[in-house]
Amino acid sequence: MVTKFIFWLQKVHLHLMLWEVGRKLTNKCTNDAEFKKLLDGKNVVLQFETQDRAISRHYIIKNNTVASILGSHVKPTTTLSFVDAAYAITTLKNKDPMDLMKGVQEQKIKPAGDIANLVWFVNAARSSN
Repeated sequence: MVTKFIFWLQKVHLHLMLWEVGRKLTNKCTNDAEFKKLLDGKNVVLQFETQDRAISRHYIIKNNTVASILGSHVKPTTTLSFVDAAYAITTLKNKDPMDLMKGVQEQKIKPAGDIANLVWFVNAARSSN
């Protein structure tokens, strides 16, 4: 019973983390000219999910805006799939990009699509803090 509750809490935590990233980026689109310049020419769909797809959120970057949408996109440009919610939380909270690389090497994170978009997104999201 306790274990199920902990897994549920981790899923909720990840949902909130991914939602908050989208909220911050959307806010930056309207309030930060420098951030808006980072969006120039971008037309991508970035998706973050758990490997069982119990949690999925995608971000549509198009026309100098960011839309954060719950659920999976039919055809994302880039996807980052985490082994589970707990691992995603730990990795995304850590500021060290080497943790992402380590996760990929250990196959706890599976990237798909154009990884250059992921690198751009991570840098853009960090600039929004």
